[in-house]
Amino acid sequence: MSDRDPRQRARAAALRFIAYRPRTEAEVRYRLRRRFTEPVVADAIASLRALDLLNDAKFAREWTESRSARRPRSARAITRELLAKGVDETVASMAVQDVDDDDAGYRAGQKYAKTSTRLDLATFQRRLLAYLQRRSFSQAVCRRVIMKLTAERTADSDPEATTEDTESVRE
Repeated sequence: MSDRDPRQRARAAALRFIAYRPRTEAEVRYRLRRRFTEPVVADAIASLRALDLLNDAKFAREWTESRSARRPRSARAITRELLAKGVDETVASMAVQDVDDDDAGYRAGQKYAKTSTRLDLATFQRRLLAYLQRRSFSQAVCRRVIMKLTAERTADSDPEATTEDTESVRE
């Protein structure tokens, strides 16, 4: 094949595109459609799939693991992100089935709590609730995380503190 062959150029462009980070089939298709015709794009995608360089299920699992480890979000938020990247709905739901929202919410809350040690308790709770809600955690998960982190915070600052400080969260 010559350098002028569009199929070869499309495969090379796709390889360069996925070299930076894993991509979904929809992302690669969208990128290649800007320069190549549909049959050439389909051929490039098929060759990447045959080499297992383009696999939406694998991408969804890796994305979910990465999100859970580095920037915890709810399963619902991760699913939305995957759908926005062009992953099929069934593949996305399979990828997030093992995500524990309580654990993810707690880890996200811990990260926030480390940076807000100087806030008074009411402000801390209010801002933590907003922080968790922006990451699409349910009200129930938010409530449990806030109660747990508030208890930890009051135990750290005052070992003789009672659970009366957490009563405002339950309301």
